[in-house]
Amino acid sequence: MNTTNTELVIFLKQLETSYPKRLDSYDYETFLSDHFTIVNALEYGVNTKLFKEIKDFCVLNDLQWATLLDISLATLKRYMKRESHIFKINQAQKIFQAMNINIVGQNVFCDDQNFSIWLEESNLIFDGKSPVDLLDSTFGQQLVLKELNNIEHGIFL
Repeated sequence: MNTTNTELVIFLKQLETSYPKRLDSYDYETFLSDHFTIVNALEYGVNTKLFKEIKDFCVLNDLQWATLLDISLATLKRYMKRESHIFKINQAQKIFQAMNINIVGQNVFCDDQNFSIWLEESNLIFDGKSPVDLLDSTFGQQLVLKELNNIEHGIFL
């Protein structure tokens, strides 16, 4: 996956932990597979610049992000204007989880548009809810990831 990672690299340089020597080639997939670094990163939270970079990559719209982060759309927009805002641990975790789901979904569907359509369509496997409606809880996110894995491996229930 070819993702702009400028803010990720800047963010990782600020962590008080070891990181790969070739940090400039460190992408979001690599970051999300390194759970120890994620745990360390959560202590720092996610700054606005990093969030904007992640947001630009993901297929979620502003309202979906606000819902996921349990804030109003107006609050999200206010945070986006302030370069100094830090999303604390609970919201940072949701941001990283949403990024992970986005990467998996884009790999499964090979295309942002198809993944976005799938995310927003109601699905019988989710009791008629759309996958995006499940993203605001850890268990819902696990269900979405499990279904993406099933689709990737041709398992249709």
